[in-house]
Amino acid sequence: MPRPTISFDKKKCDYDYKMRFSKGEVILSMAENTGRCGTLLKGRAHISAVDESGSDMVLEYLQEGGSFSEYFTSLPKNLTGYVIADTDCTVRFINMAKVLGGCSGGCERHQEVMKDLVLMSMSHSRDQSVRMNILSRRTLREKLMAYLAFQPQNAAEMEDITIPLSLAALAEYLCVDRCALMREIRKMNDEGLIASHGRTFTVLQQDEQEG
Repeated sequence: MPRPTISFDKKKCDYDYKMRFSKGEVILSMAENTGRCGTLLKGRAHISAVDESGSDMVLEYLQEGGSFSEYFTSLPKNLTGYVIADTDCTVRFINMAKVLGGCSGGCERHQEVMKDLVLMSMSHSRDQSVRMNILSRRTLREKLMAYLAFQPQNAAEMEDITIPLSLAALAEYLCVDRCALMREIRKMNDEGLIASHGRTFTVLQQDEQEG
């Protein structure tokens, strides 16, 4: 387990710290009730739910700036949530108990961390709203087009969009079969809606069904 790299002045409020994790390492087990919230500063990770038989399901993919906590992810009692590093990662943790407990000195550091905690919650809510918007689409094609539209590179039509997920991970994110996704991508290429190569997509024209 890597040692935490402290990011605060020890003479002041010790509300947050940084830790580095290697690819495949467990960043956080939500069964531990650590009272921590994390933000991914570098790398990529995902949140999985594991049942009693050991079967797991990916709930969410995290990119740089993504936030996570047992407070943000509500699971049934028979499932345990884990945050797993997909690449080498750097994570900033905030100690919720200390933040919510207040600061006797009323220092500026406490106010800064409180602000960051609110921003983390807002960021997570935004990400969840985006995914719900995408998954509410009726067809696989509409889901894919909506996903591409929400990518930060999609400022204008005809711009290359390099998605952060592999196509297998994208299928899990969209809650669709991987083979069905590959077939739909090929079909959309053939119809001239998109041009794609691996994880890079270019939207050539909007599907009329998107309206």
